[in-house]
Amino acid sequence: MNNSSENRPRPSLTVDTEWWWRALESGELLVQRCAGCDLLRHPPEPTCGACGSDEWSGVLVAGGAILHSWVVVHEPALPGFAPPYAVALADLDEGVRMVVALEGAEPGTIEIGMRLALAVHERGGLALPVARPA
Repeated sequence: MNNSSENRPRPSLTVDTEWWWRALESGELLVQRCAGCDLLRHPPEPTCGACGSDEWSGVLVAGGAILHSWVVVHEPALPGFAPPYAVALADLDEGVRMVVALEGAEPGTIEIGMRLALAVHERGGLALPVARPA
């Protein structure tokens, strides 16, 4: 599947998400760990939904995951994305879900429950989490 990176939109950096994007630029895939209750969470949020704490730290994930769901996008074409391309909802081994680009698998070979390996790849000057079949 083709997934062009030219003219890809850039993320909106906020006080709550900039740390995550900067970690990706360094090649690190992180999730938040609540300092109040140790809950892991993603995407980044200012407070814990379980205990309300606003104290947290970034935790490096190992990169193993299970495919929870996926879709192949055919239309509409967005700048920087050349259809068809696959998007996955991955259950990380650490217990959180993450939306990632799914590469290296043709649609007929993708199966819910398959093992995935996550990594950080640079695409058109933007570091992004990507999953491939393990």
